[in-house]
Amino acid sequence: MAVEQKAPNRYHHGDLRRALLAAVDEIVQELGVEGLSLRECARRAGVSHGAPAHHFGDKRGMLTEYATDGFEKLLGSISVEFDKLDPADTKGKLKAVGKGYVAFALAHRAQFKVMFRSELLDNENERLMERGRQVFEILTKSLAGHWAATNQGWRKENLAQISLAWSAVHGFAVLAVEADLLRMGEEGLLNPDPDAVLDQLMLIAEPPR
Repeated sequence: MAVEQKAPNRYHHGDLRRALLAAVDEIVQELGVEGLSLRECARRAGVSHGAPAHHFGDKRGMLTEYATDGFEKLLGSISVEFDKLDPADTKGKLKAVGKGYVAFALAHRAQFKVMFRSELLDNENERLMERGRQVFEILTKSLAGHWAATNQGWRKENLAQISLAWSAVHGFAVLAVEADLLRMGEEGLLNPDPDAVLDQLMLIAEPPR
């Protein structure tokens, strides 16, 4: 008679959230969100079947926490790029937002996709909304700092520039993740070099000539 093998116990005292989120990430990478369940999450984390429900509530809650964790990692990725720069380098900081954004997307492809699947998430969750706002604030503050340094000042048109800047960076990240843009090679229709693309995106923030 076949004996069901148990998943190795990866839970260490005090780190249940991390163990569960690691299991969620594994499942989403392998099976997509359709294959995610509280029971499978518990099995892979090596904890009791009730642990994910106690921690997340239900599948939506589990994906919401997974997305929130993604925004926290995204903030960290941008912070790493900021730490490489002189605080007075406003143009560099603006580009760093894009570099951190794309680097996170490529390093955490499955999580990046889930973060923007609003139909799967609890969009009233305070932590999720706050982390999303923090990412947006980093972009807007970086743009505002660059505009101040280049004597542009605040104009009504800046609101459109903010939307365009986020759309452009996010769009490139999605193409890099979904279309495997970076493997298209020199003969590809799109430039596979993130640095070169981000240099072009920087033109969005420059004052009109």
